[in-house]
Amino acid sequence: PYKGLMVEGKVDTIMVAHVFNATLDSIYPATLSESTINGLLRGELGYDGVTITDDLQMGAITKKYTLDETLKLAINAGNDILLFGNQLSVNSMVSTDQLINSVKQMVKEGAIDLSTIEKSNERIERLKERL
Repeated sequence: PYKGLMVEGKVDTIMVAHVFNATLDSIYPATLSESTINGLLRGELGYDGVTITDDLQMGAITKKYTLDETLKLAINAGNDILLFGNQLSVNSMVSTDQLINSVKQMVKEGAIDLSTIEKSNERIERLKERL
């Protein structure tokens, strides 16, 4: 049913969960999986709308990945909006400046391609125009 809704242009956003499906990706949960988001969702299903992660400070992510690993994997996987709830504990809070600076550094180092971020921005801007 979802593919039909996508084809009809009725799916504005999709939140990607931290679920693990070894058939799609034997290493990463869906939120951090390039084969799941760019491969299945964007490639096979043809979805070109906005994707948003589930809260990247949940234990399914923070227990296995550093903040920088999470940012790099989530962006490179094809997510457009990264969600940081900052509600789990005072010790886990991150600032927007910290996130931006980390992403800028990874772009500078070549770990994240700037064109990936630009494509995300285009999708977000298209969504804003429709709303």
